[in-house]
Amino acid sequence: MFLATASTKRPIAMSCLLIALIGLGLNSFRKIPIENMPAVDIPYVAVITTWVGASPEDIEKDVTKTIEDAVSG
Repeated sequence: MFLATASTKRPIAMSCLLIALIGLGLNSFRKIPIENMPAVDIPYVAVITTWVGASPEDIEKDVTKTIEDAVSG
């Protein structure tokens, strides 16, 4: 309730306070070292295989699993 009352009675003072807080926040954000926000690469590999005339289970068992195991290490 204090903030609402202060905002209506002293709008210029509250606006200055808000601008100061935003300025301090932006200044602090700029000073954060880059190590605290590293770029993260999530490894992702898509394996698409085709084998005409084979069932999906055979393709997965004989081809796709072999490729996935070789790629994943």
